Amino acid sequence: MPKIYGSYKTGVDIYKDPKSKKFYILEWNPQARETYKKFINFKPIITIKKSSTKKTKTQKKQKGGQPQVPGQMTMDMCSADVLNTESYKSILAQLQIPDGINKYLASDIQKIQDEYKTKFAGKRLVDVIYDLPQPEIKPVLGQLINQKPKMCWDHGTDNPESITGGAPGIHLYIAKFLDAGWQLVGIFIK
Repeated sequence: MPKIYGSYKTGVDIYKDPKSKKFYILEWNPQARETYKKFINFKPIITIKKSSTKKTKTQKKQKGGQPQVPGQMTMDMCSADVLNTESYKSILAQLQIPDGINKYLASDIQKIQDEYKTKFAGKRLVDVIYDLPQPEIKPVLGQLINQKPKMCWDHGTDNPESITGGAPGIHLYIAKFLDAGWQLVGIFIK
């Protein structure tokens, strides 16, 4: 069955001849009692490329995690929901304590996924990502209290596979308890 490119003014389908690249419709010849190709002037409206371009843009917008997660938060939303809360400020204060970092720093992302599954399942998960310090400076995570994060990523709830640590930087994975606020799940540096 040939591809249909549109509908002619009489309501019949419009096709394209593969050899001549011209558009035609099928008409009935009553004397010969058979159909024949009647070539017509037709310029198809190309909407397929436009819609596929929009899909590509949508896919590029969501770079990390999985399709079912909410994704990147605006900085205004991140500030209101996370950064300006007392529980998040308390997490950053914990990281200033010597060896406080080592308790939460994970060598691989699987450890953070497992930690979320065992202790934080059913809780909203957010990844607050900070820029890496310059190579000659040892990352002191307690200094993050004075820095603005470069991105906040909302993982939603129960999506541990979306924890990828994909973007370069210092990832603070935090989960929200309704009564206790934000709790630190783990830290990953990429």
